[in-house]
Amino acid sequence: MVSACGKSDASTQVQIILPEDIAEYRQVMAEYAQVGGKDPFPSVRMVKRPFQRAGKQPVAAALTQRVARTILENRPQAAKLVYFRRVDNTAYVVLAMDENAWAGISATIAAVRPLITLNLKQFPDIDKVVFGRPPGSERGDTKNGGEKPGAG
Repeated sequence: MVSACGKSDASTQVQIILPEDIAEYRQVMAEYAQVGGKDPFPSVRMVKRPFQRAGKQPVAAALTQRVARTILENRPQAAKLVYFRRVDNTAYVVLAMDENAWAGISATIAAVRPLITLNLKQFPDIDKVVFGRPPGSERGDTKNGGEKPGAG
């Protein structure tokens, strides 16, 4: 089954889950990415708020975009959601930062990806998040599972 707008989008009460202190979160995740050690993500205090999508974008894609924009507020172009697709119970996500990296991006990846995964796994039909396109789909190929994030 391939779906961009799963049935759960309309009926699931979705929350956005973000760190209580975003600046501190960015700092500890950057340090973890650069120095190593024990992953601090499981011990980060999170807050949940109701999430309402704006526009026609599927809820899961809109939530992904909002989380990325919140964490990457100083790099809005990097936070752009360029690809979102659900295949079976896996969400495939590509942000602009995944296609146009910069020096030191590992700290950004360490902060953004776990939060997107946490937020997407609240959907009953998503148990895995992959940062990339599904096997067999090429960049920009809409016939093999690719899709613009606003479609659905």
